[in-house]
Amino acid sequence: MKFLEKYWRSIVWLGLLAIVIFFFDPRQKQFYQAADFNHFAGKASIILVIIEAVFLMAVIPIIYRRTDSFKNFATFSGYFALHLLLFFLFFHSTFIDFGLYINRQTTGITSKKIFKVEYISYGNKDKDNLLLYHPGGIEFDLEGQLTNYVHYKRYKTGDTIQVPFTKGLFGVDYLNKTTQ
Repeated sequence: MKFLEKYWRSIVWLGLLAIVIFFFDPRQKQFYQAADFNHFAGKASIILVIIEAVFLMAVIPIIYRRTDSFKNFATFSGYFALHLLLFFLFFHSTFIDFGLYINRQTTGITSKKIFKVEYISYGNKDKDNLLLYHPGGIEFDLEGQLTNYVHYKRYKTGDTIQVPFTKGLFGVDYLNKTTQ
């Protein structure tokens, strides 16, 4: 019982972190096509680096004022920069996923993207053999975000379909599950 009394904050923090990593993060990618996800991830990475750099520049003068020697200043600054680097490495994907979640919280203009339906193995109409591509051959749905949407509607090879996408708060198109 003393263990729980002593470490209850850490246990709650680790529980919340586990929920975010194992349940929240994996579910965000299913709403986006790979190209849209990668484009947003690149922009979000730059924003996260800028936020961390501004935070580091704001904290360095505080560290400088509170240390008595250059050696202590360099040590504390190095540790702080290392912590920011570790934060970037471990929480980068969570930052992106929260951005994608916020993107979906507002509904914008709904547009329809056209795809052609193909099955990789002739005669085998399993969900795993389904491939969607734009008629111009520009973009494939290799990640399979749309396969559940299309597979259960029983389209045939060669069918052309229109899939509704909604533009979110940050301008990233997402598959709106409510318009299906």
